[in-house]
Amino acid sequence: GDATVAVSLSVTDDDPPGPPDEFSFNQSASQAFYFVMSGTDMYGDLLETGDWIGLFNGDVCVGAREWPGEAVDIPTMGDDGFEYSEGYLQIGDIPTFKIYDASEDMIYSAFPSNNFAFADAQIFFVDEISGMLEYELSLHEGANLVSFYTLPDDNSIANVIGECPGNMTGVLAEGMAAACVNDQWIGTLLEIDLTDGYWILADNPDTLTGYGTNYDPGRVYDLHYGANLISYSSLGSADLSSSIPDDVEDLFLGILSGGSAAMNTEAGWVGSLTTFDAGVGYWIIVSDDLSFSYETGSMARSEIRRYIETRPSGSAFEVAQSPNQAFYFVDTITLDEGVIEDGDWLLSYNGHTLTGIRQWQGVMIDIPAMGLSESKGTEGYLVNGDMPTFKLFKQSTGDLIPLGGDIPAWTENGMYTLGSLSEMQPIPNEFVLNSAYPNPFNPVTTLEFGIPVDGDVSIEVYNLQGRLITTLVSQNMKAGYHSITWNADNHSSGMYFVKMHAGNYISTQKLMLVK
Repeated sequence: GDATVAVSLSVTDDDPPGPPDEFSFNQSASQAFYFVMSGTDMYGDLLETGDWIGLFNGDVCVGAREWPGEAVDIPTMGDDGFEYSEGYLQIGDIPTFKIYDASEDMIYSAFPSNNFAFADAQIFFVDEISGMLEYELSLHEGANLVSFYTLPDDNSIANVIGECPGNMTGVLAEGMAAACVNDQWIGTLLEIDLTDGYWILADNPDTLTGYGTNYDPGRVYDLHYGANLISYSSLGSADLSSSIPDDVEDLFLGILSGGSAAMNTEAGWVGSLTTFDAGVGYWIIVSDDLSFSYETGSMARSEIRRYIETRPSGSAFEVAQSPNQAFYFVDTITLDEGVIEDGDWLLSYNGHTLTGIRQWQGVMIDIPAMGLSESKGTEGYLVNGDMPTFKLFKQSTGDLIPLGGDIPAWTENGMYTLGSLSEMQPIPNEFVLNSAYPNPFNPVTTLEFGIPVDGDVSIEVYNLQGRLITTLVSQNMKAGYHSITWNADNHSSGMYFVKMHAGNYISTQKLMLVK
């Protein structure tokens, strides 16, 4: 009689995955076969069983075959006039090759040792295909902080960035630079390196593309104490903390990228920079010399927390990216009336020039402050020693509210924790030095002062013998209200005098340090 047989198929983790959707194609009545005799992946290693080779006409797959570990015939479809073959090869077209690397779960381009134009019912022999990873970096006008996860064998400035003259006018690395002058690249920066980050200056939006066989997510980085401009070695994106090895994470003080930053605190990483991303460069600030490799593959894309802001429209809120930048971290905003709301905007200024903008989302955030550079659109931006000012843009009312606090002077690549900013009164009508608070104090007190016009200001502290103890302020300052703190932790208890001198205005008050 009839019988039914049940067949159970088991799939283990050792079984190679099938081809990706991108390698799907329809059978056509017009076909040829491309025999590939050998192949290497983007690391230069031989292809493995379970990898796939696909042939394409533009973005359309026209044939694919799993690599069996030896020479293989790959069916290649031509356009036979039916709808299912739309986009397939025409006689004389030259197909392109791609490799699906099953162990990496990646698709990348491959280049054949010899090319053959498609012809119906033909067999072609390709001696070898070499896998190469493609990079494509989108650049905007001005300064772009980028890095490369793979590079061509010819990694010269002219080959990677472009010939001079061209759209790119300069490239800045850590301690080195190249500039396009008199139709040639000049400077100490001659080649692009996979471990470094680069500021690329572009006259217009552009795209950098290329191929390489030196992709290595486990690349080792040797960092020195202080700021290091380096690359991100991997494709995709990964959470900051998950990407930094646990044994050295405490040595990472901060990370800066183009227009965003993160600071390592006792509560974890804070700031608008939440991920490492392929093709982006980073200033990594560390407290000691160290070596590390990024931890890759430990964070699924769906688990990555990103900082996303919706910038208000209008040229009044446009800020040109500068390679010279600093970040001021703030976690509390105090207003005379009402409260700061998620979606409000914090803005930094140099005088009347907007130098940075960041949307408030309820947690400590970094406010960028751009510096003057050779990059387009940075005229009027900050230079070392300038004192930025800050304002709050209320999304609901459109009000622009000046903010004040203990604000350090701007320095390139600086990272500062302001703690809090509070609403300031309008520019005073006269010079004023308000009473210090607290007073008596131990060991920190705050001094608030106002100046009606821009000018030089000095604030000094003297002891009872009239000897200068410390200078709190000595610089040109913008009109408005300001505040500074004095930490007297290294001084003994007793009476001190603080003296403010601005123009013809001189004011002195007593301070009592009690320990």
